[in-house]
Amino acid sequence: MDRFMVHLENRGHTPREARALLARSRELTSGLERTIRDARVATSHVELDVSVDRSR
Repeated sequence: MDRFMVHLENRGHTPREARALLARSRELTSGLERTIRDARVATSHVELDVSVDRSR
């Protein structure tokens, strides 16, 4: 598996929303060969820790 850090623009999310953003990200990508390990929220961006199985 290859691992990526995905940075997205933060449009008003707070660190308290990290768990909900992680759950929503997993829901939106269900059915894809990926694992979203964690979500972190900073002032300027939301960071997703993603692993992708590129061998399939």
